[in-house]
Amino acid sequence: MFESVQLNINNPNFMIMQGKITKVVNMKPKEILGMIEECVGAASYQTKRDKSLEEITDKDRLVKELTHVSVFS
Repeated sequence: MFESVQLNINNPNFMIMQGKITKVVNMKPKEILGMIEECVGAASYQTKRDKSLEEITDKDRLVKELTHVSVFS
């Protein structure tokens, strides 16, 4: 059932074992979000997203430079 909705059951954080309940309860919201993202496999997409955003920023900078140069030429 879990695999049918693409949840990674092999992830160590997939199920919260009894001894880890206190640790999870004391986590900050960002830590909980990170754990959930890791469980559903979103972390790999975050890396791709960050890389894409970096490329877009670089391309925007180049476009601005070219536009600036062509205005003064």
